[in-house]
Amino acid sequence: MATGLVAPPAGIALPFTTPIFISGYLATGGHISGTVLQVVNLAISLVVYYPFFRAWDRLKAKEEHASAQPQASAAIADADRA
Repeated sequence: MATGLVAPPAGIALPFTTPIFISGYLATGGHISGTVLQVVNLAISLVVYYPFFRAWDRLKAKEEHASAQPQASAAIADADRA
């Protein structure tokens, strides 16, 4: 804020349920710089968290694939018996 890139807060108490981007605009007293800062923060968060999300997704996909194999084998064996 000291650099002037983002407008200082206007002192408006916004409810926590105010949607992102709208809250930045309103909190800075109608300056678009608050919304731009929120977009930048969201982009940084996505870049930081995405690798962890992908690792978790791959782990769960492997678990799902491993649990589906015995079930598929059992279904084939049951079909052969019938």
